[in-house]
Amino acid sequence: MTEHRRGQRLRTFKGGSIIFGLVAPVNCTIRNMSATGAALEVETQVGIPAEFVLLIRPECIRRKCRVAWRSDNDPGGRLRVDLAPRAPGQVMFDELTRGPA
Repeated sequence: MTEHRRGQRLRTFKGGSIIFGLVAPVNCTIRNMSATGAALEVETQVGIPAEFVLLIRPECIRRKCRVAWRSDNDPGGRLRVDLAPRAPGQVMFDELTRGPA
């Protein structure tokens, strides 16, 4: 199988919130993450749009996301998302785990 990811993903087990519209945030678990993408696990994918903001806890970092892939045969849900480029001065995930370069 050919690897199509732009950056190496690091395993993680972080909490997150999927934020969109005026509805209550959807809690998720961030299973792995890189500067350009992440794998999220949710109880259900129902109602989650193709684009949203991901709040990464406990750092309280917000990143715009676009869904790149959704599981079809999972009763809950797994999403792979592309992360928008970070804002100027925003800390990258790698810096949180390893320290600045």
